[in-house]
Amino acid sequence: MSFQAFHLRLRNMLSYRRSFLLGAIFFATMVAIGAIPGEATALSARIPDKLLHFVAYSFLTCCIFGSLKGGLWSRSWRSIVYVGMLGALDENIQRFMPYRSCDIADWAFDMLAATLSVLILSLIYRLLNPVPTSEELLKSI
Repeated sequence: MSFQAFHLRLRNMLSYRRSFLLGAIFFATMVAIGAIPGEATALSARIPDKLLHFVAYSFLTCCIFGSLKGGLWSRSWRSIVYVGMLGALDENIQRFMPYRSCDIADWAFDMLAATLSVLILSLIYRLLNPVPTSEELLKSI
């Protein structure tokens, strides 16, 4: 393996790890802020709750998508599944807090954010990595 190939592989591996770490820290911060009495309510008073969920889970989806390896289809569906599980976990954590409530509509906005984010990320991925035509594949042989 050449040095350049090794460097590219190492850079990609670090990029996956960075995305995972950023997503994990973001989710933990989001849950921690939500656990502080009055913080979530104060934030929701300034910015609509559903918009907060949409933006936060869009960002989380981007982090998860960036941390996964595999083909486009595999990364897409796994991102949506993982965000769905994290959103459900977040809502269930809120059930145990007397000043918070578990709302299925919040989870629905989390899933909407994940789905739209994956669609946009897939489009960007396809624009940056076009599928080769059959003629291009034959020329490469």
